[in-house]
Amino acid sequence: MNLYKFFGVDTNFSTDEIKKAFKKKVKFWHPDRSKYEKDLSERVFKFIKSSYDTLTNPKLRKIYDDFYKEIRMYINVNDTHGNSQDFS
Repeated sequence: MNLYKFFGVDTNFSTDEIKKAFKKKVKFWHPDRSKYEKDLSERVFKFIKSSYDTLTNPKLRKIYDDFYKEIRMYINVNDTHGNSQDFS
């Protein structure tokens, strides 16, 4: 999953801009406020927090960006069946 797309931000967005997007997601998925089942809300809430921690920590963000770039290149090179997959 592309964490930038998940938060609705571009890869060059600042930590402050990611924080704004994070707050919107947290508000929607908070287990005490969400319209979805509590178990689902809790799992998504934890994912949101983990994703936020990754994108706001410069070291982790670089690791994520580098890894994601490698995965995209691997998939594009090894897709011999002409499948179109959007991993951007």
